Amino acid sequence: MTAVVVCRTSGRRYFRTLLSLSIGLLILILTNDQRTWALHRGSTRFFFQSVVPIRLEQTISWSECEEGCCEKALQVVSQYENAQNNMVCFDLNFRENREQQYLHLTPFTHDFSHYLSMAKKFFESMSAYDTLSGEIVWIIQDDATIDPVMQVKFISARVATVGHSVHSERGDISLYTVLVPNFHFIEHDGYSDLSRQAAAISAPFSSLRPHVFWAGSSTGLPCSSRRPCNDTCIDLQRYKLVRLSQEIEWLKFSFTQAIQWCKGDEAELQALNMFSNRSNEVEWMRYRGILDVDGNVDAWGSRWRFSTNSVVFKVKTDYVNHYSGALVDGVHLIQISEDLTDLKLKTSIIMRNDTNTLTYLANIAKNARKTIAAFTLESASADSAQALVKFFGS
Repeated sequence: MTAVVVCRTSGRRYFRTLLSLSIGLLILILTNDQRTWALHRGSTRFFFQSVVPIRLEQTISWSECEEGCCEKALQVVSQYENAQNNMVCFDLNFRENREQQYLHLTPFTHDFSHYLSMAKKFFESMSAYDTLSGEIVWIIQDDATIDPVMQVKFISARVATVGHSVHSERGDISLYTVLVPNFHFIEHDGYSDLSRQAAAISAPFSSLRPHVFWAGSSTGLPCSSRRPCNDTCIDLQRYKLVRLSQEIEWLKFSFTQAIQWCKGDEAELQALNMFSNRSNEVEWMRYRGILDVDGNVDAWGSRWRFSTNSVVFKVKTDYVNHYSGALVDGVHLIQISEDLTDLKLKTSIIMRNDTNTLTYLANIAKNARKTIAAFTLESASADSAQALVKFFGS
């Protein structure tokens, strides 16, 4: 099946400048001033050399190819009997083809079809870079970690690799051509709406509720995949957090959905007062502190949480994403150890009301907002496109 998307690019600034130059050119023709002619030629040449060509309307379509595409990636994967599932190759050529192609290199789980559509959407946003041409491999599931040995072979074959949530121990971050946004980030335009809502909240930090808040589903791996483990609901990190919070007055953690390892345990969780109704994101913003904790991979909602006026208490994660390297413990967030032994100590600061503490916490939130503001969908698209063009051109 072929999906067709029409991309429209707004070029208001481009056309205002072009109109200005055209009017200037007309005046020069009428006045025939030689010195001004020289200046005008210089400014015109600078303008056309510095702007990115803008396509007013471009139709991009996708087709799943059966042969003749992704041949280099396919050759690499064919050398492995147990290659990871959900590995997809995107064969891009924006200059010569309006129809872009992709190929499932390994068995694909239908549940991730929406993720695949978001991956296509992200590549479509790069279509103005018409020199972008080549094969790109992306694992379309929660965890985008690629086996480093296979990744080296991809690089040798001139196949680019990208990823959104990469495990720092099982993967090698340095081998990725570029880290890209996760599929929720793409779907919600970099959480731009929530970021605007957060910016509209002008209440001083001291007026926010003196608690750390979290509400979410029971995702994750029991014991964080460490062995030995009983592999039950109570072995989940999120389960342990909710249970611990019941003994600490300033923590408000709860489940809103029992799924995966806790599926079927909702009645028991309700009886233990571990459940609550789902809270919208604006409700989260009313608290001084927000917890950020991994589910199946890193928490994909982190981007909007760092744009709030609240301090993010982040449980240490093994996953890396396209902006995590810019965030520093004690500057943009307060980190909680993976085993949660310092949870009570680290979060107790949220109850204090002395001026020094409130200023310290408010500055952490401010630093986070300022830093995360640079990570938009547009910037991610441009950075990724430039990294891919550089890879294929090297």
